[in-house]
Amino acid sequence: DTVKYIGDYAFYKCKYLNSLGLGSGLRRIGKNAFAYCEILRNTVFQEGLEVIDNYAFQACSRLKVKLLETGSESLPTTLTRIGTYAFEGSSYWTNSMALVYVGDWVVGCVNPSMQTANLEPGTLGIADYAFYGAMGLSKVVIPETVQYIGRCAFYDCGSLTEIMLPFGLEKIEDFTFYQCVSLPEIYIPSSVKSIGYSAFNKCYSLTSVTIPSSVKTIGDYAFYKCMALQSVDFEEANVTPASGETVPAGLQSIGNRAFYNCIALTSVTLPSSLETLGTHVFYKCTGLTSLVINEGLREIPKYTFYGCTALTDVVLPDSLLKVGDYAFRNCEALTSLQFGNSITELGRYSFYGCAALETVEFPASLTT
Repeated sequence: DTVKYIGDYAFYKCKYLNSLGLGSGLRRIGKNAFAYCEILRNTVFQEGLEVIDNYAFQACSRLKVKLLETGSESLPTTLTRIGTYAFEGSSYWTNSMALVYVGDWVVGCVNPSMQTANLEPGTLGIADYAFYGAMGLSKVVIPETVQYIGRCAFYDCGSLTEIMLPFGLEKIEDFTFYQCVSLPEIYIPSSVKSIGYSAFNKCYSLTSVTIPSSVKTIGDYAFYKCMALQSVDFEEANVTPASGETVPAGLQSIGNRAFYNCIALTSVTLPSSLETLGTHVFYKCTGLTSLVINEGLREIPKYTFYGCTALTDVVLPDSLLKVGDYAFRNCEALTSLQFGNSITELGRYSFYGCAALETVEFPASLTT
């Protein structure tokens, strides 16, 4: 019970290992820890385990799991993540015709042509890469009990058009919907706190998205090249909650290239809670005509609005101190530019190529 972690490849290809009892202190099973233990059968888990990492029980063809506390064929309810193909080639995988379940977790899909996936009531999680490349999948029904949807879970599900994320989900992981090219819309529940790296990258059919105020961070490339995306609504945090309620912090950061080349995007209002923008965030959003930057933001980094050729007017807030290199370069339609009274630095070529801009009044605060 004192063992907290079983390391990567710890018992890899131990060909005579046939049973396994895991202690109550165990929190993590590493990558490939028991992979190719081909005669491993009875494996007893206890509550407390949090992570089963990539390929942990891969090719354990006789595997049968059991939870000590209940005696049932299930996994601990304390699990927060199951990694990539952790049970691929196990008995659970080879005996499945469609969705692969181990306990209350979906760990894979062996029928890439399946059109609808109705997850069982009581499902707790979806493992990393669970539906990777399921090109026939068009609809997924997820029960409200699901608390974790894994990294790359729906990566390259090119026919996916309908999915509802459950309330209680706290993060949209990296690459979750990468290249889901047919997905027209997505509802992000107000329980979500972060949107991961490339979470919706190249979702070419996505037309609108509302970012609830519960979301604090949007990762790099999150909506990269979502070329049909017309509107992004950033909800403002509730600043007057009822007594005893927690005030949502609101969106605090948007990562590099998050909305890069979203050419159909026409208007953006950045929330007052926003503290940090990455580089190239709205790079070549050529349809962008309306931009509102609320008080609070202190810097517009390099290339942020580079090549936004339809943008006509920009009002920079008093909180803004710096405009980075190339930030508004080649905004060819820009005719009106108003600086706040605190700006101290303009980067190189920050407004280069703004050919329609005739008059600019610089504030006394500007030093560079």
